[in-house]
Amino acid sequence: MKRLSLLCLCFLLVLSASAQDNALLRIAFVGEHDSNADIFVMDSDGKNVLNLTNSDANEYIPVFSPGGDEIAFISDRDGNFEIYIMNADGSAVRRLTDNPALDEITDWSPDGEWLSFTSDRDASTSSYLIDVNGENLRLLSPIPGMDFSFVWSPDGEQFTFVSNRDSNPEIYVMDADGHNLRRLTDDLANDTNPDWSADGEQIAFTSDRDGTPDIYIMNVDGSDPRPLTGSSTYDWAASWSPDGDWLAYRSGTRSSGHVAVIGVDGGEAHILTDLQVNASPGSWQPISTP
Repeated sequence: MKRLSLLCLCFLLVLSASAQDNALLRIAFVGEHDSNADIFVMDSDGKNVLNLTNSDANEYIPVFSPGGDEIAFISDRDGNFEIYIMNADGSAVRRLTDNPALDEITDWSPDGEWLSFTSDRDASTSSYLIDVNGENLRLLSPIPGMDFSFVWSPDGEQFTFVSNRDSNPEIYVMDADGHNLRRLTDDLANDTNPDWSADGEQIAFTSDRDGTPDIYIMNVDGSDPRPLTGSSTYDWAASWSPDGDWLAYRSGTRSSGHVAVIGVDGGEAHILTDLQVNASPGSWQPISTP
């Protein structure tokens, strides 16, 4: 895999000493360049950047497997966007879905057996489950066409997701079997992109309740929502680090951005990618256990 230095992607900052302790954590992200998009990985301090896909196609939404040894993503390399899985070093790419519809992955189950994804294959955009062998397709949406962005809780017992069922996007939680539905946000803003903390106690999400999209954190019951970012930039699509200390997110404008990280207690955000390259974070590589 060739290094992104060939694309002149330089780094603006080296993180604080506490962030440097996380240098062995890896972030998968999308970098758009030369009219196409590839999947890259880098250390959480912005170093050691590698292009994993390096193709003429467009690849988006990288999601690490729970074991950290594989990455699921979407690609239009075969004509339309389908879900693929590759090893974490970019090798052994295999196609998981095969449908003329648009398929977009959202998460990988904690037990490593399932992927959640959104597709317009049945006339309306709905959410589905499929196993890692590309079989056993299941409809996941309680209300087809209304529910999307399903993300498992760390213990696999619940989903958080976004729904338009009450006229605007809000964050919900339900048990993995579809029961015990609870609405977590309730305002006129657009609340999207939920992601669980590693301990399952909090949910990060994007909201434009203060004008422009910012990153928020709330408790799993919806209480105590608080903003982590609050500038004139568009900040959205946060991904929680496996140690629970950091959030990686996209920061920039509506049409372009870069990967940034911020501590869960707020403070200064750190930019990891060059503003000349349009970049979006995907997910963090899980911490492996001996």
